[in-house]
Amino acid sequence: LLLPIGFCVAAMDYSVVVGVVIAVAVLVASYVMTQKKDGGKPDRKEEPNPKPKAAAKGKAAPKQSMKDLMKQAKKSAKTDTSAAAGDPHYARVLPNLQSDPTAVAFSPDGLKVAMSFGEPNRSVRVYDFAGLLEQRDAAPSDKDKHDYVSAMDFTQDGHFVVCAMQQQLNLFIRKIEGKTPLSVFHKTTKPCHTRAVDFLVASRGKWIATACGAGDGEIKFWSYKGELQQAFNVKAATISHFSCNDAFWAVGIPKQSVTLHSIKCEDMKFQQTAAASEMKSAKPPSAVALSMHTPRRGVLALKTGLITVWNMEGKKLSEHQEKSDDFKEWSQMAITPDNKTLIGAAGLNLKFFSFPELKPLHEIKDAHAGHDIKTIVVAPDSTHFITSAEDGRQYLWKCPDHF
Repeated sequence: LLLPIGFCVAAMDYSVVVGVVIAVAVLVASYVMTQKKDGGKPDRKEEPNPKPKAAAKGKAAPKQSMKDLMKQAKKSAKTDTSAAAGDPHYARVLPNLQSDPTAVAFSPDGLKVAMSFGEPNRSVRVYDFAGLLEQRDAAPSDKDKHDYVSAMDFTQDGHFVVCAMQQQLNLFIRKIEGKTPLSVFHKTTKPCHTRAVDFLVASRGKWIATACGAGDGEIKFWSYKGELQQAFNVKAATISHFSCNDAFWAVGIPKQSVTLHSIKCEDMKFQQTAAASEMKSAKPPSAVALSMHTPRRGVLALKTGLITVWNMEGKKLSEHQEKSDDFKEWSQMAITPDNKTLIGAAGLNLKFFSFPELKPLHEIKDAHAGHDIKTIVVAPDSTHFITSAEDGRQYLWKCPDHF
């Protein structure tokens, strides 16, 4: 509208200018009156983004097939793990049933993997490790439909899965029978500890060992029928690690030192000996690990990035000071059963070291797509390990010597 005014002004024809201005004023007044009459709603014909017409009555919108949904799920999983999927150590994402994993364990022969899930499934499933395709469900009973697993392990023969329940604080011993759902073989009627069990070992002998991470300094031993055999108070503020194979069992952290408590078992008779050794630290360790087989070694990791390796006599063998800020706040440590590799987690990131020399081998940043790693569980043959994180997923990885 201003264009003709500009031409008129250029031509110095003021009468025409006045006429154009009056015409514009009339048009504006007419538009305002129209909007007021229609309640300010624009003409639908002039809508810049008209709404699509509703589907005809009786004709439902097209539904996606299960095949399409599976393709979308696989595409989503690939996107979520894109940061780690290109790493040579990455194997795959494990089934998560859209629930947060609460515990994971390998069978002693490494052929099966047990995983427990929280909301909304609250179930325990056993997978064939070779393909992780065959799954057996353990549907919770009516009494335990509001509870879930805090720790678990296979029995020594691999025929049962022992589960510690988070809220009832008791033990469920579930039997694995072919492809049928898991059946409850036995359960304890009373709480095992005053708090939820953080450490449970059932695959090192014909017994079950349980302990809590904090607030309960007792280590308890049970039969495969859930009968309490013996209990020991190690007088530790925190039991930070459990390693059941020979005499060395638990690591207690009262303050800045780490004490190895020794308990021996013979014919289901348990005897506590004096503390085997003490590993002293400048600050309270944020992660601890013990090797499963001889020669026995212990690992302490601090949030300053320092990692130290000790023998069972309390002698420091090696150390590594991490310089990168991405790997300073260690939260998890695991030694492979073959005593060749140390796997460490610092928040989002994973790092591998030769063991016990602590020579850096490889690192994986943002291993769980922006979520902190909570657990590391290594397969008995040291070929693979599983991590779980706050993203509700569990990843399967290859150990450095096996990719």
